Amino acid sequence: MDFSQVRWRRVPLLCLVVVLLQASFSACGSTPKTYIVQMAASEMPSSFDFYHEWYASTVKSVSSVPQLEDEEDDPSTRIVYNYETAFHGFSARLNEEEAELMADADGVLAVIPETVLQLHTTRSPDFLGISPEEQYPVVYLGGNSSIPDPRSLCLEGTLPPHDVSGKIVICDRGISPRVQKGQVVKDAGGIGMILANTVANGEELVADSHLLPSVAVGESEGIAAKRYIKTTPKPTATLSFGGTKLGIRPSPVVAAFSSRGPNFLTLEILKPDVVAPGVNVLAAWSGDASPSSLSSDSRRDAATGKSSTPFEHGAGHIHPVRALRPGLVYDIGQDDYLEFLCTQHLTPMQLKTFTKSSSRRCRHTFSSASDLNYPAISVVFADQPSKPLTVRRTVTNVGPPSSTYHVKVTQFKGADVVVEPNVLHFVSLNQKLTYKDTLRTKVAQKTPEFGALSWSDGVHNVRSPVVLAWLPPQ
Repeated sequence: MDFSQVRWRRVPLLCLVVVLLQASFSACGSTPKTYIVQMAASEMPSSFDFYHEWYASTVKSVSSVPQLEDEEDDPSTRIVYNYETAFHGFSARLNEEEAELMADADGVLAVIPETVLQLHTTRSPDFLGISPEEQYPVVYLGGNSSIPDPRSLCLEGTLPPHDVSGKIVICDRGISPRVQKGQVVKDAGGIGMILANTVANGEELVADSHLLPSVAVGESEGIAAKRYIKTTPKPTATLSFGGTKLGIRPSPVVAAFSSRGPNFLTLEILKPDVVAPGVNVLAAWSGDASPSSLSSDSRRDAATGKSSTPFEHGAGHIHPVRALRPGLVYDIGQDDYLEFLCTQHLTPMQLKTFTKSSSRRCRHTFSSASDLNYPAISVVFADQPSKPLTVRRTVTNVGPPSSTYHVKVTQFKGADVVVEPNVLHFVSLNQKLTYKDTLRTKVAQKTPEFGALSWSDGVHNVRSPVVLAWLPPQ
């Protein structure tokens, strides 16, 4: 048999299949692209045992690719990936017409074209230009003498700016706080610091919140760096992030400053008793102090030192014990959240994405977002002069079956607040009662006003923060 003829015959046949497939796609519209399809998992028909069977059937129902006579149309080959963690759905190769049909298919919440995003950076130092190549002059002002040099220790007032400006400075540990040495380097115009251990510190390293780019090195590396500076005409260095190192076990190492033994007062008593982690521990610090504890360090937590408002603390600090017996609660169900979303001018596709259902529809029972039965009350006056605004809330009694609650509300400068009724009488457990707040502007305020509305039966105090804001005239 002439195998070359057999191969010659197959090539046109393969090309013909490819041409037919390309023609079929062209005939039905645009070139296929990858789309991400979000599905409502709860709407999978009972006729399917697995999600991927449902997905394949859905793809087949919208497929516009004609089935070849000698080939079974397997829609699963159009599916690229199945999703089941963050949401239920799949990605598939579809053309524009198929994507439009898919958006209207049963159980489909959203059809989103695939978007390829490029990484901006994987290492912030590289992004900022701090790389092993961006080299700077490095200087060490200590001498060869074994006597401590104030300049090598980077003590205050010892670094001449003309010697360290624009350079990385090696500072020996000792005498002054480690972070303070960096402040001295910074004040003298230095751009970075290498903090070198001495004999007293050995190879132990301590993590600090430095005030300029800094690297801590052990005694041996410090000696090598100083030798390099003394023997090189124009020494240079750079401070760069070397990446996360795995498998490194720096512990257990007893810190050099730890309260070591022996117990000179009573040698018969071994000291210390036990050791525990205490160095390089990742933890928070008080907002009243900086991480370095230096007076020149103005860094803090997010606290500004000013009194907070509900914009910072919401309803306040949690009280777990009282939360077990709140007296009254503000219940919110799925329908309430749906009606809230309906006030946000969402598209049908966006609404389906939130509700995870293609059958939920808006009933428009809320006149505004303020009607959500939320424990906090936030009102925005948009018109000047403003019309009275009414906010309704429903509370559920989870305290004593027979109880009476009286209301107390903050007096505001910019508006009057009237609560009706001002007394709630409950006669059974889980009973629901509704009240309304009517707010009338007196004088529009330039900044928001904060207050509270509280219901009390003498034992429970059910407090809701109230925020009033006025939009500037358009």
